[in-house]
Amino acid sequence: MNALKEGIGLRSYGQEDPSRQFGKEGLEIFQETYLDIARDVTIQLCQLDLYFAQREEEGL
Repeated sequence: MNALKEGIGLRSYGQEDPSRQFGKEGLEIFQETYLDIARDVTIQLCQLDLYFAQREEEGL
């Protein structure tokens, strides 16, 4: 977030509203992080499902 603040501060020289840019880019970073977490959880759940399916086939 600190790097985001620094970059936004420089944009104020370009006649852009820094607070709007900070909010917009902060939201984009949040959404990317959220999607990364959702993807990782989905992958882990699928792997866990396969693990239990294999154990069931083995009769354990």
